[in-house]
Amino acid sequence: MDASKAGRVYFIPTYLCAGLPGTIGTKLYLEELKQQLLSPKEN
Repeated sequence: MDASKAGRVYFIPTYLCAGLPGTIGTKLYLEELKQQLLSPKEN
């Protein structure tokens, strides 16, 4: 719960990995992660 309260919990849909295996799915997954990590925090 501490991570959630601090805003350090991220969600990436499973279908990006399961539905699109291989390099395309990996690229989409990493782009989504990058977007979440680099976007400004909402308070």
